[in-house]
Amino acid sequence: MTLPRHVAGQKPLTAKVAWIPIIIPEIRVLKMLNAPKGTPPDVIGMLNKAVNEALADPEMKKKFADLGGMMLGGSPSEFGRFLGAETNKWAKVIHDADLKLME
Repeated sequence: MTLPRHVAGQKPLTAKVAWIPIIIPEIRVLKMLNAPKGTPPDVIGMLNKAVNEALADPEMKKKFADLGGMMLGGSPSEFGRFLGAETNKWAKVIHDADLKLME
C-alpha cells in the first residue's frame, strides 16, 4: 500500500499523518479552546457564549466548510461528556489492539 506524503493545503508538519483518515475514517482532528484550571465560571461562561456566537456566523461556517472542517459549539459540560466518550472509545481501541508507544 502506498500512502500519500502530502494532502493539498496541509502544513508540512501534518503531511506525515495525512493518510490516517484514509485508513481509519473515524479519526478526527479536534481544535478546542481551553482555559487554565481555576478560571472563574463567569469568565468561562462569557468565553463560551462569545465562541458559540462566532461559530454560528454563516461566514465563519463557510470558511471552515471550505477547509473541510465542521464547527461544533456547545457548553463546557457537553464538551466534557464528548471528550470523555472519545477517550473511552480510543482507550478501548488501544487496549484491544495492544498498541504501545514507540520510543
